[in-house]
Amino acid sequence: MWPARSPFHRGEKEIHSRLGLEEMAEKLGRRKISGHLSDKYQAYFSRLPLLIVGTIDATGRPWASISTAASATG
Repeated sequence: MWPARSPFHRGEKEIHSRLGLEEMAEKLGRRKISGHLSDKYQAYFSRLPLLIVGTIDATGRPWASISTAASATG
């Protein structure tokens, strides 16, 4: 479970604020966002033929890349 603090980072909270959705987002986020994956979802995601890599560039911007492969099951 998440600690008492918000499950959202500063940038997400800024967008919620700009849209006037702070209360709704916080309430929904605390109910729906978990700090872990259940065994069921860990097994599911481990079988997906992809790799997601997160990096930070020289200017501090985050980047996400997805590498895919053919499924082992055809």
